[in-house]
Amino acid sequence: MSSRTIRAAIFDLDGTLIDSRQAVVDAVAAGGREVLARHAIQDFEPSEAAIMDAMGLPPVEYYQRILPEALFPLSLELKEVATAHEVRALAAGKGRLFPGVMKGLEALRSGGIRLAIVSNAQQPYFVAALDHLGLEPMLDHRECHEELPPGVGSGKPVLLRRALAALGVEAGDALMVGDRREDILAGLELGCATVGMSYGFGSPDELREADLVTGEFSSLVDFVDRFQSQSKA
Repeated sequence: MSSRTIRAAIFDLDGTLIDSRQAVVDAVAAGGREVLARHAIQDFEPSEAAIMDAMGLPPVEYYQRILPEALFPLSLELKEVATAHEVRALAAGKGRLFPGVMKGLEALRSGGIRLAIVSNAQQPYFVAALDHLGLEPMLDHRECHEELPPGVGSGKPVLLRRALAALGVEAGDALMVGDRREDILAGLELGCATVGMSYGFGSPDELREADLVTGEFSSLVDFVDRFQSQSKA
């Protein structure tokens, strides 16, 4: 690490910057109840535990984790209804950043580090979250999976690679921060330094390959400061 520096930090959104437990979990549960009522299905209701377990996963896997296999045909309808509930929840002020996030992002920016967010979130929710929680002005780049152009593929490695290109930063000079295994593996695949946020939705085992695992956003800023100091030694 001593020959490298951090010029950019790329973040996952839910479970990393945003505590989605109220705005998203409640909204998805409400969306599930609405869709099930439409189809007169009374013997199943998405559980809070299942919704939390699925947070941050790619969309297809997300809704399949929530629904039993017999109800997979309702996945697209649930996605649309749940997303509408999420956007309304954010507009009503039910979303919040994890402690220390805004202060930490400001510290990184003041240190000359470019910031980006890449997410598996639905596009309407993604835009609303950045707007209502004040993240948009902090960013040099942001993209969610529904904004990817046709033919480029999907998944966090694709989003991360596009973020690096947009920022004009080599992977070796970048940091990928997330709360799920997919985030850490994307960073490792491209050659970024990686930080796993343990307060998010992933299990401890999902983050074990990260360079740092922490439950405090301020520790991420300290990690970057140490990284920069080592590069100058």
